[in-house]
Amino acid sequence: MEDFACYLRKVRADAGTPTYRQMAARSHYSASVLSRAAAGKQLPSAEVARAFAGACGADENQAEQQWAAAKLAVEDQSQSKVASTSASARHSDPSALTSVSEGSTPKPVRRLRRTHALAAAVVGLLAAGSWAGVELTGILGQPPKNQAAVTTVVPAADRSDPYVARCKADEKQLDWQPVAYPDGRPFGTLLLVYSPTCRAAWGYLNGPNSRQWTSHIVARRPADNASAPSQFRGDAALGSWGNVLSTRSGCVYAEAWISTSGHDGRHTRTACFAPNPTLSR
Repeated sequence: MEDFACYLRKVRADAGTPTYRQMAARSHYSASVLSRAAAGKQLPSAEVARAFAGACGADENQAEQQWAAAKLAVEDQSQSKVASTSASARHSDPSALTSVSEGSTPKPVRRLRRTHALAAAVVGLLAAGSWAGVELTGILGQPPKNQAAVTTVVPAADRSDPYVARCKADEKQLDWQPVAYPDGRPFGTLLLVYSPTCRAAWGYLNGPNSRQWTSHIVARRPADNASAPSQFRGDAALGSWGNVLSTRSGCVYAEAWISTSGHDGRHTRTACFAPNPTLSR
């Protein structure tokens, strides 16, 4: 967190150290909000980080990437504190998504049912010893219960299912943004999830499922215009997710929207994340 604050202070210094009132006039945030962002006592939102950089004439996308890496570092520190007080508590709920607490942001519940055909395919893959590296492009489903212990894990391939690729063990929530129905009513929350082991990120849509609408989740990597689209339509329990894109060749962000009867809702996107060795150590 302090590293990110130092980054913001450097951005401001490089711009000639404008006053926070001047910066506020160039952004949609008050001088006090911008000042707190550079104080290092708490991590600001991605929007504030972008606004801070923009007010200084700096690259907003770079600021967003630095912010995402800082958030990952904060989460790692939080996990270390929990581990030091109660090692067993970490594993009390293997279905819970690791996240940094931020107000009343809902935690996703992974209970989406797979089809019988997909379940049968998974059993066959396990029997054949080819569980890792399988691509399920465009399929949203539930990570297998009682998954076998991982002995060797390699970075996940682009467009693979994050749970088939064994990215669940160290998944981390990096950002969350509200998603709405096409008529503007609140739908749920889009989460950007990252696995250091898989070195990949993907989107998780924490919201209801129904045959009355289609949930779209797309991971995007601007560096090479890569995308990993997924969609789901059907009656199932809460929660759905998309496929992964590797962060080894550039930052990745998640995009999601809901469509009903040919009408698309507003497209929501998260911050764009790429690991930063300095900030995520």
